[in-house]
Amino acid sequence: MLRNRREQQEEDNAATGPAPGRSEVGPGPAGRGPGRPAELSGTREDLASDLAPGISCGTEADTSTQDDHTLSQVAALEAQVIAALRSCYDPEIPVSIYDLGLIYEVRVEPTSQVYIRMTLTSPACPVAGALLGEVEWMIRQIPGVQDVQVELTWDPMWNPGMMSEAARLQLGIY
Repeated sequence: MLRNRREQQEEDNAATGPAPGRSEVGPGPAGRGPGRPAELSGTREDLASDLAPGISCGTEADTSTQDDHTLSQVAALEAQVIAALRSCYDPEIPVSIYDLGLIYEVRVEPTSQVYIRMTLTSPACPVAGALLGEVEWMIRQIPGVQDVQVELTWDPMWNPGMMSEAARLQLGIY
């Protein structure tokens, strides 16, 4: 139906010129495209398929701008989370838990929920419960964070090779 209405409009335009208030841009690919009259109806997908390559029907461009904004917010929040983790120190070792390599994963969702997967230097670590609680509390203090989940894992087991180069230098481990 969309094609038949378009063909009829093109025939009318050829005979009388474009309708008042409309400009004729010219045909797009295969005689279709951006020059078609605005009164044509069809699904958004139908209309999008008629556009020239690289031209959006509005949804992609609108969501792209929103997605870019959301991605930048997520990236900014993730940077704040990592900064907070870098300010949290293992009580037995004078190095941040982030630089020690105890943080295996930091994930910030677009909903501002933060997920942290971490380990400890040893399963017998005497501050295990306190350290996990401190990490959760620190992350909750960051403005914009909606929820925090901290997961303790022993896979893989921590080893000194997981430390950052700066941490190894600080501790004299070359």
